[in-house]
Amino acid sequence: MSNSTNSFKRIAVGLLSLLLFTSLAFLGTEANAIIGVIDNVVVTTDRPLQQDTDIAAFLNGIKLVEPEDDIVKFFEVYLTYFNPEYERPRPIETGKAKPGDYEFCIIIELNDGWDFLDSNKVTATLNGKRLDRWSTESGKRSGEGIQLLTALPRYKVTFNTDGGKPVPPVQWVLEGQKVKVPKQPTKPGYTFDGWWHDVPRMSLEYEFNLGLYQNLPLIAHWKALPTKKTTTTTTTTTTTTTTSLEPEPTTLPTEEPTTTTEILEPTTTEALIELTTTPDDTMPDTTSYSESNDWWIKSTDEKSGGGGFSLTTFLFTIGGVVVLAGFGILMYMIGRRKK
Repeated sequence: MSNSTNSFKRIAVGLLSLLLFTSLAFLGTEANAIIGVIDNVVVTTDRPLQQDTDIAAFLNGIKLVEPEDDIVKFFEVYLTYFNPEYERPRPIETGKAKPGDYEFCIIIELNDGWDFLDSNKVTATLNGKRLDRWSTESGKRSGEGIQLLTALPRYKVTFNTDGGKPVPPVQWVLEGQKVKVPKQPTKPGYTFDGWWHDVPRMSLEYEFNLGLYQNLPLIAHWKALPTKKTTTTTTTTTTTTTTSLEPEPTTLPTEEPTTTTEILEPTTTEALIELTTTPDDTMPDTTSYSESNDWWIKSTDEKSGGGGFSLTTFLFTIGGVVVLAGFGILMYMIGRRKK
């Protein structure tokens, strides 16, 4: 009896232990299943995929916005290019994008306790546009999305300001689209005359209302401003220096006195005049007259130092008076005789 009782107790303890472990395992499974489910996937890029886009830069610029990082265990993205030379699309990670179609693919794996809803209940977008395809199974922690991208042809537009400033940045314009009119540059001494084709140089002014279908180098066209005539007035200051010159006294050489003697004998009818001159009568006579000389003996110089008196003129005048007086006396005596 005691042996059967002990065996029963052992069996009961084992069953209870098994039940306990089973309950704990079940509770753990339920706990993992109810953490959360994902019904939204949001992916963005920092640049579009176009002709000549750098593939590595494009892939590095992709960001998973939803689900959040603490929910995601694994995230991967890659591009494949549909090349007619290959039977299957081949993943690419580097190089420049060529015009054509690319397949953009993302793979997401969630942490434990998180699942995606059914495929038709998950909204997956790339830059706001819904992915072409999203696939997952209910109760699965991973999902995959695919989007077809077309790298459109685009063309490079460069601007040469020919010395003007500022220099506009390079533009990449999709095929058939219009070039944006850049900020107008300025250049000292010139007026801007539009953007012209640089190949061939200055061949034709470019029209910005046209669609673009090739690479386009543009150059600024300038017109020289008219030159302004500048009149320069120069003021010249002339300094005149006046030097006062006072004549120094000049001492004439001393010559022997020379006199001119005029002898006048008064008569009633005529006067006799005898003149004696020196060889050089141009020099002034500086001889002083002595008191012993007769009053009618004077210098032959026509000018005396006493105010311009002429001795010769005086003598002629006296002689004339004497002659007239004598002539008058003579006529008077003749008249008396006749009476």
